[in-house]
Amino acid sequence: MTLVTATVTVNEGASERAMGSVRARVSTRRGALLTLVDGDGHRGLGEASPLPGCSRETLDEVLAALADIALRFDAEALTDPLRALAAPWVRALPGSARFAVETALGDLVARRRRVRLHTL
Repeated sequence: MTLVTATVTVNEGASERAMGSVRARVSTRRGALLTLVDGDGHRGLGEASPLPGCSRETLDEVLAALADIALRFDAEALTDPLRALAAPWVRALPGSARFAVETALGDLVARRRRVRLHTL
């Protein structure tokens, strides 16, 4: 099975209290949602929500890192996800982007196998 599409959407939401650190406080949190879809229509979701003042990367850097993500997965990624996640290009992603890839791929594989993600 191969990966058919990978889309990244930006979402945001307001918080009742400001969050962040002494360097940066925000009351609106923005993040990216990565959706991976295989040939059978299974979807895997992963999120990247760097926190201003705490995360090493910005949301813009995460979006740039995830821009061509579909092109980077090969046909084996869905049959051997642990090997795919050990690829140098995955390890080189900014932390929040790597988290989105790891969780989206794990979620996709779990849904394909009809098990919960924590079972993997």
